Amino acid sequence: MKPLTEDQIETIQQMAELFYTFEHICINAEVDPEAYIEDFTDKTGEFFTAYITGYLKGDIALRQSIKKSADNGSHPAQQLLLKLQEEANIQIKANE
Repeated sequence: MKPLTEDQIETIQQMAELFYTFEHICINAEVDPEAYIEDFTDKTGEFFTAYITGYLKGDIALRQSIKKSADNGSHPAQQLLLKLQEEANIQIKANE
């Protein structure tokens, strides 16, 4: 497997930020899915690092938007924020 180019890493990050699937990202970044699937599923390697960087950036922006809507009184956003908080608390307790 050859190293990813800077353009491929940027494409992976941009698409992950918008929550595209692994397969769609591979197609657009012009990488062989078979070459990176093991790293992706094992959560290792440069493909996964680029993916998780973009994914978390998108997730942060999404959660900030939900919080802003909740702060402005949106009941559905408040409910969603509470659900996210509960899920985080479950993960925290599971890791104790």
